[in-house]
Amino acid sequence: MITRRGLLGATGAGALGIGLAGCGTSSDSGGDDGNSGAPVALPVWKEPEGLPEPDYPGIPGRLSAGYLSYPKDPPSLAEPHPAEGGTISAAYPISGGTPPPVDRNAYWQAINEALNTDFRATLIPAGEYTAKFSVLVAGDDLPDLIAAPSTYARLPQLLEARFTDLTEYVSGSAIEEYPNLAYVATDAWRGATFDNRIFAIPQSKEPMPSVMFARKDLLAEVGGSADCRSFQEFRDLAVALTRPAESRWALGSVTGVVQFLMSMFGHPNAWIEQDGAFTAQIETPEYRQALAETASMWADGLFHPDAMASDTVGQKHWMVAKAIALHWDAIGAWTDDVFKQAKLAENLTCIRPPGFDGGPGTSAISKPWFRLMLMPKAEPDRVRELLRMLNWLYAPFGSREYLLKTFGVEGVDFTYDGSEPIPTERGISETALMMRYVGTPPVVTYQPGQPEVTKARYDYGKSIQDIVVDDPTVGLLSETEQNKSAELGSMITDAVNAIVSGKKPVDSFDDTVQTWLRSGGEDIRTEFQESRQRSDR
Repeated sequence: MITRRGLLGATGAGALGIGLAGCGTSSDSGGDDGNSGAPVALPVWKEPEGLPEPDYPGIPGRLSAGYLSYPKDPPSLAEPHPAEGGTISAAYPISGGTPPPVDRNAYWQAINEALNTDFRATLIPAGEYTAKFSVLVAGDDLPDLIAAPSTYARLPQLLEARFTDLTEYVSGSAIEEYPNLAYVATDAWRGATFDNRIFAIPQSKEPMPSVMFARKDLLAEVGGSADCRSFQEFRDLAVALTRPAESRWALGSVTGVVQFLMSMFGHPNAWIEQDGAFTAQIETPEYRQALAETASMWADGLFHPDAMASDTVGQKHWMVAKAIALHWDAIGAWTDDVFKQAKLAENLTCIRPPGFDGGPGTSAISKPWFRLMLMPKAEPDRVRELLRMLNWLYAPFGSREYLLKTFGVEGVDFTYDGSEPIPTERGISETALMMRYVGTPPVVTYQPGQPEVTKARYDYGKSIQDIVVDDPTVGLLSETEQNKSAELGSMITDAVNAIVSGKKPVDSFDDTVQTWLRSGGEDIRTEFQESRQRSDR
């Protein structure tokens, strides 16, 4: 059995990221499981030479740098043609449309040529990914690269049985062979490390919370503003935005509204820590009040009628179609494929969470990795070939490789406006291959040809720096959470939906919480607290 244990962060700027309380922890009791020696040396962080100076400086672990333009004549920052010919396959989730096949996709063909491989992708809708991942790992023919689901039961044991231990290839100074991978924030590697071994390449994630998006045009229609100063002002805005006769409602995500309310109450994270003791967000009286207020909004018809059967991707499409005016999502959705295809980015703003009765609210800083890219067990030469390919895909903003990976072929997928690569309709379709989901370098804030979008997104991130709250469980591992998070999460979601829809009273949630604690929640608390104690020693 493997667990996340003992991590040594590299020094330097890469170690200045999110304030991980409890780096170097595990969910076991500290017994010898065969790998309990000195902590693994995480990859040494180093910034590549030749990166452009940002127009808006970032804050390590807090806020991505902003760029108003792409550099002219960008340098190459990766070894050309890193693969050795032949085929490389990958499976990963996508959130937008399906790209044209390779024989009708100039972007895909250019990627193959640049990488020197026949890249074959298994593209799985995000909502189906965990189930399809289970099918893939149950078989004997795994792709060369496969993205791990965000939660998966017994993932550490699966890594041990089926996937490559990458420690010797990337730990410490070994990462210098792959300089773009060395640019990944040190804290992100913590999520890829289990029991003194590095089992994955982490995909970088913008260190920002989920946000409540609003369509500016619909706000203008009702004379509304994104500057809500209390919950009551937010509720009044939702009432004004709801027009059932026009098939328009304010809200699409029930759990999103509950979480937005918890930001107003000052408890934006799933767990709250005080003096080493952990309290689940759902145990607090504020969570019951959030349920009651959300149920009231549902009863008043402020949610899309199909909200409880929807997912985030579907809610994005509602936002595009003006079926909803407000949408809870990761801040990266601002310029993701669904909104990009609808050219909606310039029409979005965010509602900064207020305090429930006024004053400031809070926002939860997210973990610094988006997803883990795994390699099934392979011969060392094959592992090195895949790492070279990933090093190419991780070339950062401002490089020639990033330009091709993100925007495609000049004259086909994008055209230049000055130095700005402006996607064509064909380019938007072809780049839905989402190679950034295979390799994601440190995220920057940049929207080509739309400097106002870059500035708006950066300004929002900067505006919440005084209210962001670290997740106290980042860097800690609970094996019970790994194994049961999906089951326990479904239990809470079902109870929330039953209460919000009026099928059950708010008081019934007390029984749900007790069942949740008996079914694993109490074990998760204990494991987090033990992890904290070990990390503090």
